[in-house]
Amino acid sequence: MYIDDILAGMVMIAALVLMVVGAVAYKRYHLKAMIMNFIVFLLFFINVIVYVCNELWNLNIGMTFVFLLVDTVILFVLYFAISLKG
Repeated sequence: MYIDDILAGMVMIAALVLMVVGAVAYKRYHLKAMIMNFIVFLLFFINVIVYVCNELWNLNIGMTFVFLLVDTVILFVLYFAISLKG
């Protein structure tokens, strides 16, 4: 579907940019939460890569399961990022 591909591309670009921002912020300020930020956007990026590969090569991966699994991991990482004190 055309609109799904556009949205996937937008999410991929946003995740890549925010992942780089998190890495630069960690390098500059050494905040542990920025490592978690990097991990979250890396997971979003991987999520979109799996979606695009599934669409392009018809891998027949159950995308609902993949999205739920990755989103659950993202929520846990965000919880740990909030619990860190810097």
